[in-house]
Amino acid sequence: MKNIANLPDIAHSLSAHEVLERLNSQKSGLSKSEHARRLKLFGTNTLPEQARFSTLALFFSQFWNPMVGLMMLAAVLSLLFEHAFDAILIVGIVLVNVVFGFFQEYRAEQSIKALKGFLVSRVVLKRDDKVIEVTQDEIVPGDIVVLKEGDKVPADARIISSQNCSIIQSSLTGDSLPMSRSKEKLSKDTALADRKNMLWMGTHLTQGSVVAVVVATGANTVFGRIAGDLNTIESDDEHFQQKMSTLIRQMGIMALTTAALTFIIGFFIRHFSLAEVSIFTIAMLVAAIPEGLPIIVVVVLAVGAQRMARQKAIVRKLSATETLGVVSVILTDKTGTLTQNSMTARYVKLPGSDLIEVHDFAENSPEQLFSQNKQSLVFDEHKHFKELVTIAGFCNQVAQQSGKEVSFKNLLGDPTERALYLLAYAAGLFELDSSELPEVVVDMPFQQNLKMRATLVKNKKDQQLYLVGAPEEILALSGTYQKNTKTKKLLKKDLTVFTEEMHELTKKGLRVVAIARADYDKKVKTLKPQDVEALKGEVTFVGLLGLHDPPRPEVAAAITEARNAGIRVIMATGDHPITAKSIAEQVGLIDSKHKEEHVVLTDHDLDNLNDSQLKKQLKTVRVFARLSPSSKLRLATLIQDEGEVLAMTGDGVNDAPALKKADVGISMGLTGTEVAREASKIVLTDDNFASIVAAIREGRTQFNNLRRTSYFLIMTTVAEATVILITLSLGMPLPLVAVQILWLNIVTGSLTDVALALEKTHGDNMQFPPRSPKEHILVPQVLPFVLVVTLAMTGIGLTVFWWFLPQGEEKARTALFVVLAIAQVMNMYNLRSLKKSAFELGLFTNKAVLIVTVLSLLLLVAALVFEPLKNALQFSDLNRWEMIGLTLVSSLIFVVAEVAKRIWRISRIAPQMM
Repeated sequence: MKNIANLPDIAHSLSAHEVLERLNSQKSGLSKSEHARRLKLFGTNTLPEQARFSTLALFFSQFWNPMVGLMMLAAVLSLLFEHAFDAILIVGIVLVNVVFGFFQEYRAEQSIKALKGFLVSRVVLKRDDKVIEVTQDEIVPGDIVVLKEGDKVPADARIISSQNCSIIQSSLTGDSLPMSRSKEKLSKDTALADRKNMLWMGTHLTQGSVVAVVVATGANTVFGRIAGDLNTIESDDEHFQQKMSTLIRQMGIMALTTAALTFIIGFFIRHFSLAEVSIFTIAMLVAAIPEGLPIIVVVVLAVGAQRMARQKAIVRKLSATETLGVVSVILTDKTGTLTQNSMTARYVKLPGSDLIEVHDFAENSPEQLFSQNKQSLVFDEHKHFKELVTIAGFCNQVAQQSGKEVSFKNLLGDPTERALYLLAYAAGLFELDSSELPEVVVDMPFQQNLKMRATLVKNKKDQQLYLVGAPEEILALSGTYQKNTKTKKLLKKDLTVFTEEMHELTKKGLRVVAIARADYDKKVKTLKPQDVEALKGEVTFVGLLGLHDPPRPEVAAAITEARNAGIRVIMATGDHPITAKSIAEQVGLIDSKHKEEHVVLTDHDLDNLNDSQLKKQLKTVRVFARLSPSSKLRLATLIQDEGEVLAMTGDGVNDAPALKKADVGISMGLTGTEVAREASKIVLTDDNFASIVAAIREGRTQFNNLRRTSYFLIMTTVAEATVILITLSLGMPLPLVAVQILWLNIVTGSLTDVALALEKTHGDNMQFPPRSPKEHILVPQVLPFVLVVTLAMTGIGLTVFWWFLPQGEEKARTALFVVLAIAQVMNMYNLRSLKKSAFELGLFTNKAVLIVTVLSLLLLVAALVFEPLKNALQFSDLNRWEMIGLTLVSSLIFVVAEVAKRIWRISRIAPQMM
């Protein structure tokens, strides 16, 4: 291999052959051994990541926190006023808090990092003259990549051959319009933006196909040199953060007010020393401000994203975790999402001939694969049928994966085109003598505006253009049709017959494509849509092919679940209206008993409706068919205009605008293009509609978990603050000292927050309509419950402190501390659900709650028994019966909450989703 250091900068000025020569590569690709050598030499094809915190730096960043600063101030004040034990204990609590915060942030970072692993792009390339699929990071200079419409360019590459290729390179040059590509050699001084024979890492193919040789990877690419980081996962919690900011601001005001009142009462009314009241006030402030809440938000979102990943929905933006919980409309594609995306040919209808049935490929030999009137039909012995199969076999852009059995799953390409190729392969077309088979000259990929694709082939005597596409579009171009070995003029009556035959196939729930051909003697290097449109009246209709893509068995239940959750499901497909309606009936999207009442609207119908009329139709119509991407975007816009929160699926290049427009864009991981994936917030690894519903269920759960943790903080903080303020106002001694407050809130309280953040769904959060996206975390319906439990905690705490006070201040504080610590644990069980009894949920169904219960009680025992810690916390001895009594009294919180839930359920005012 010659020196290639400057090759990326001059490749455009060299011919494709010269570039291959310099790279010591060839059109058949590198060998496995050579690839391994180059991978070691050049490294993986990844961009340098932005500098991230090291583990050590992440740990020390925990000290850069206002709350830590306040606590360290309290420690300094303690030393100045000769409270050495308090200072040591405060520093110890700071370290515990720092370690806990570090652990949570580290876990969240690892969760996000793990999600990135799910989103590695895959690329088709040639190696040892075989087509294989590899991950993007495996690419090396000299690799031959094969890209098609919608693919993301994985590295800088010089084009070897292209077909109608255009790319969007706005991410690199700022050009927003597609730029055409060719293999022609350019002058050396051509500007980067005008190098039409080059592909740049990070750009996308918007049209056509291309074969190119990689000239630079990773940091050596243009993007790698000037752009830096292209991370796809973002810690974006904007939607959550708006609500959290409101809650934190409210709790911050409450904390400052409480601390100010404490200082005023303690210093000016009770005349405590400045040292004592200052330390105590700071402790109150630290305890009341929810400094751990931002970390809990990230943990909740990251845990939700991990759970969704296990259910085949990969979250690219963490904000989508919460947004899913308020989705009210799902606009979904049909193929591969509602269906299994295992498309196979089932019926062939040739003009003037009886229906031909196609049997299971795996179970039948080519001689038994087809039957007509229950008689076997060999395609090679039936010229008309052979012609249809030949067109199907060559009018596609399908590639076989090297070393894998030929099957729908193992072929690379569009699902419909894979079905065409597989039909020809199973029939034995490619086993015929090569002299009988056509030679592909040029190919035009599927054109959305034409609703068809074309391939120009050379036969022994002439050139022909093969066409596959929507029957109505193919028939509109046709002037003749094939009947047996004769070509006949296509009359109006024939058109009516063929249209009826198409409808008969679509009623079976089949995707129907038309097969056609046209004589084409022009010498062309590329095929353009206008070339095909110019053939109107010269095309010969050959026949119809019915493709079967069965519904996914789990979709019907998922649609029912979505409907019960108040979510409207709307199908938006490019398929035929009758096929779409049949599938919609099979999956339960429309009622089969009243299917005639259900209207299916097409692109043409939408063009004849203004926005106001279409909004009205959107309230009842559940199926839209033969839709263009622009119509999908229009539907998405109008749905959102009505105040709905929209989740939308898409897989193609042209779906990207609608995916970006949707509140939650969902792309297909198996069949979707890279353009669609990058425009979306969620990627389905199984392309399954049921995974969308499962993700929505998890999104609702995560919002509830944030509510649980928030309510817990509010209840415990308010109860403690109220006890302190009441005792101070009544002239009683301080109920707790500073270190006791800090220990109670930071060591014990932080653990319970995390346990509640890990609560799983209770199985009923999809039985209610979605909440309003504007709904805050603290809602009026919850206030009675919060008030009742908070008052109970306050009352029990005051009573215990008053009861033990005659035995000394230290004893009374110890008893109050025990009651509040155990009450926190009890409240954790209370807040697992605000309407279901803890016994209904099962006391042992949340392992995190069990672990935290044990840890909290062990910490409590350690504080009461371990002598150095006991002395530092200024605790007194409690005998066995006192501990039993305090435990029973603390448990009253659990009883009060259970009774309150029961009353709520009877009065039907309980929150729907908790």
